[in-house]
Amino acid sequence: MKNASGEGFSLSLLSRELNKIDRRLEKLEERLTGMERDVASLRVWGSILSFLLPSLLLALLVARLKLS
Repeated sequence: MKNASGEGFSLSLLSRELNKIDRRLEKLEERLTGMERDVASLRVWGSILSFLLPSLLLALLVARLKLS
């Protein structure tokens, strides 16, 4: 087969290249899914720490005031 510019090309070559692109996109999707899990985990830890740290600081302040 020939394209519009008259150069020959192979459908099997095109198919292989498309398969490579497809595999790369699948790998990219797996990486993004992993990153989404990591971000969700960080959000959970951030929520936990945002609750615990002020509570801990308040407890330390109250304990220090009681000792004074």
